[in-house]
Amino acid sequence: MTSPQRYMPDRVSIPAIGIGACAVVAGVLIGIVAAFVLLHAGRPGVNVQVEATSTMPPRPAIAAPVDPQPASTVAAFDAEKSRLLHEYAWVDRRQAIVRIPIDVAMDRLVREAGAPR
Repeated sequence: MTSPQRYMPDRVSIPAIGIGACAVVAGVLIGIVAAFVLLHAGRPGVNVQVEATSTMPPRPAIAAPVDPQPASTVAAFDAEKSRLLHEYAWVDRRQAIVRIPIDVAMDRLVREAGAPR
């Protein structure tokens, strides 16, 4: 008696590769035909296009730019961020949380951490 084959054969099977390739091609063709049928079912002679329905409102046109003076808005934003980085302020008085300037915070962090090792 011969024992069952327990290793991969040394030769590839050309007919098996051909059958597999034909199966893949057939599957792709079936998918294309099915998509074509689904898109054109019940609508002979109509091109495939997205049609706007009357229930959809027209898209509004933008009448003016979002910000007529962007330079002043950017300057105000920069001033606010600079104020937040460089001034003392209460964040929450009840819980005693304060905001301190960034330079003071960095100096304090370096002093508390000690010299670099």
